[in-house]
Amino acid sequence: FTQGLKEEKSFVQVNDFPYDKSKRPIYQDQWSCKTLDDCFNFEKCTHGFKVFVYPNIKDVFMSPMYGDILEIIRNSKYATDDPDEACILITSVDTLDRDKLSKNFVKNVDDLIARKVSYWNNGENHVVFNLFSGTWPNYDNDLSLNFGKAIIAKSSFNLDTVRQNYDISIPLLPKDFPKLPVVLSETDNLFPIFRKYLLSFKGKRYLYGIGSETRNSLYLIHNNEDIILLTTCIHEKNWQKFADSRCEEDNSNYDRFNYTELLANSTFCLIPRGRRLASFRFLEAIQYGCIPVIMSNGWDLPFNDVIDWVKFSIVLDESLLLQLPSILRGISFDQVLAMKQQTIFVWKNYFSSISHIIHTTLEILFTRLQPHMYKPPLMWNFPPGALNVYTDFSTNMADFPFYYHLFNNQPSEKFTAIIVADSPVYKSSDPLFSLIKIINKSTYVDQILVVWLPNEDIPERSKWPKTQVTLRVIHPPNKTFNSRYVSMSLINTDAVFTFDDDVFLTSSDIDFAFSVWRSNPSKLVGFLPSVHVSCGKAWCTDSGHKNMLSIISTSSAVFHRYYSHHYSFHAPQQLHELVAQNRSCEGLAMNFLISFINQSPPIKVARSPNFFDKSSLNNNTEQDECFNKLLQIFGVMPLKKSIISFNPVLFRDPVSVTRRKYKLLG
Repeated sequence: FTQGLKEEKSFVQVNDFPYDKSKRPIYQDQWSCKTLDDCFNFEKCTHGFKVFVYPNIKDVFMSPMYGDILEIIRNSKYATDDPDEACILITSVDTLDRDKLSKNFVKNVDDLIARKVSYWNNGENHVVFNLFSGTWPNYDNDLSLNFGKAIIAKSSFNLDTVRQNYDISIPLLPKDFPKLPVVLSETDNLFPIFRKYLLSFKGKRYLYGIGSETRNSLYLIHNNEDIILLTTCIHEKNWQKFADSRCEEDNSNYDRFNYTELLANSTFCLIPRGRRLASFRFLEAIQYGCIPVIMSNGWDLPFNDVIDWVKFSIVLDESLLLQLPSILRGISFDQVLAMKQQTIFVWKNYFSSISHIIHTTLEILFTRLQPHMYKPPLMWNFPPGALNVYTDFSTNMADFPFYYHLFNNQPSEKFTAIIVADSPVYKSSDPLFSLIKIINKSTYVDQILVVWLPNEDIPERSKWPKTQVTLRVIHPPNKTFNSRYVSMSLINTDAVFTFDDDVFLTSSDIDFAFSVWRSNPSKLVGFLPSVHVSCGKAWCTDSGHKNMLSIISTSSAVFHRYYSHHYSFHAPQQLHELVAQNRSCEGLAMNFLISFINQSPPIKVARSPNFFDKSSLNNNTEQDECFNKLLQIFGVMPLKKSIISFNPVLFRDPVSVTRRKYKLLG
């Protein structure tokens, strides 16, 4: 990921061009709220950032999409059932479509709000969602409701109208847009960098009225070779009344190309304004990894206050249409690669579903209203993205494993060992005590923490092995395998090396795995791999695959302590409940979580011949049940497959053992 095209002189951002403010519509006095300090009651946020959604109103129309939005918010980590402790309130009156000519237009909204929204108080601390405002012929920002002091989350916001750091610009959503993310192979494949078509567009051509000028001029740069710009005049009942001399040819050519095939085979996709500033084509384009070329003067781009659009889009004034081909041909291979990477990144993290868009909106509100939890722009615009990084872990970005290389930072040179003791011990030769002795021999161990789960009493200190490092025994309040990821306040190292009490390995195993992890601090590194495979309509795990892997057993694995923090404080409650009910789900749950965050596979390392892990004997049927329950919790398949395995130098070479750094391996 590079810095994009900020220094490219040939690119012109829409902000550089003045547009005719005399055409700005006259808005109600309610737009007078300019800042949160003016109109937001911060005292309601003393309980933290809590969001209350009003109950649905019986016998009042609600579109399926608005129902999905409310359900997503109700299921979010910020949701509360108590309006008195809410910082933000969301009305159940559907305000998505405020076009008076639309069949989805809800009439008498002000009356409904007055009767059914009991905490409205002139919109104070409320958020109103809207996709369509205004109507023919101007399609302005008129919401046809008295929103008062409410924050507006809206598509097609005009730069002259949006109240910066108050309102939120969101994308225009098609009615069939997925509620949860759907991962398409097209967006995972960057190559070829330059696709068959340089630039494409397929859509309506407005013959009159607002939004017609740019689309009516597209034929001037269409060359039917690498620039394919298709328009049709057929879109309104009386289109023939206004048809021009090009309509017949345009309509004939329009069906020659399949729209999705155009998207998948285009390097750049044109996003001209329609009747309104926003267009469905933005989401459709980036879904296929097509770099958006936006020509919509005055559009406040979605999530513009946190997302760096220069890194993945071209934003041009509509008057520069004829210069567009030469501008696009002047972009280098490296620049296109960087922009496609970023296009895929923002799609997956912020735009790929209604859920992602709503959670991004909530996160923006959260960071505005809780300034001590501020997330810098780099966190939003660099993997793994702001939705997967929590600043209650640290306010210093250099402390997160994803950003080490950006700050020339290195993880600490020691690790904390955490052993989950699941069985009582009676003698010094028991596996737990043997494991402690082995870990104590490691060059890099800082301390050893034993999480005691048995109901039996903890043995006296005199019976425990003597160690050169600190040995602590922790008695967790909840005796489940969730306890593997608690007690973060006791950990001073970046690395956490977890062990089950019955694993057998050598200090060389541990030291080599840790050295590999230090070169890959955002990864999960371990010894015992398996892979997820399709089993009909479900998924299951296969531990017998020799080359492919996507899962590493946490019975002996090392990872960054941020993942423990994320698991303990930010993982879905359903995940904790699942692990509490079924201990077999714990390792798989952590694999899901880490892959969901870093979007990359784990790493397998070589192990000594005598390595033994009892978890390798576990019943796969139990794990398969966990697998499909975790899919329901995460809503997407996060695991990534890999064939990479790390072995030490001279691992299999027929040389003297004395020449090897890890003498017990091989």
